[in-house]
Amino acid sequence: MIVASVLCWGAADAAKPKKKQPSVEEMERRLETLDAELERLAMELNRKKWECYMILAEREGRVARLSDYPGVNLQAIRDSVPQIEALYERYEASYKAWQEILRTAPEYEKLHEEYQYVKNLPKDNPRVVENKMGYDRMYDSLRTHNPEYRPAIAARDKALFARDMAVLRYVVEWYRQQGREMPVLSVISRTQMGAIRNECPEVERMESESRALQSVRYALFKQIQEARYGLE
Repeated sequence: MIVASVLCWGAADAAKPKKKQPSVEEMERRLETLDAELERLAMELNRKKWECYMILAEREGRVARLSDYPGVNLQAIRDSVPQIEALYERYEASYKAWQEILRTAPEYEKLHEEYQYVKNLPKDNPRVVENKMGYDRMYDSLRTHNPEYRPAIAARDKALFARDMAVLRYVVEWYRQQGREMPVLSVISRTQMGAIRNECPEVERMESESRALQSVRYALFKQIQEARYGLE
């Protein structure tokens, strides 16, 4: 009786109509919808990463070097954005004031002359190492004996940070208006990305969602190819 039941169940199951597979055209429409969602999510994720990066940069007082931003014409930004040009001028004035204090050190001219010669040599070259050590000793001496040194270097660093943050915000907004992703890997290190995920958990959530959708897309694309070429 048990065997008969199993056979009857199997026969009934076999008699059930198979679920109709969607046509290739329908699957391609689904693929287009999926691609659009992946593109939207990528843009949202990119903006969130930069938003969180700037939060951390403001907190730490450090930002990526301007030269690290791919394809950015800094001179064009200076020429077209008066507020940023003013920040450049402020930084250049503070840097000049700091340089004037350096020149009060009796060893500065000799160290600077040597630096011009060794600056393009390998970092482990003995003359490069010695030159750097000389500068470090000079900085320590100025820090200890010249009361103007610390305020000058603080003003220089503050002006540099203000300038670079303004440029970063401008560039991020430009990419947003263009509907493009601003490059991340060439600017933000793996360590910084870890800090971004800790600061903004939604970044990791969106990354997981993107990976899941990519898997679905791969499976759908494979299904389309199998149906199109009769590989089922």
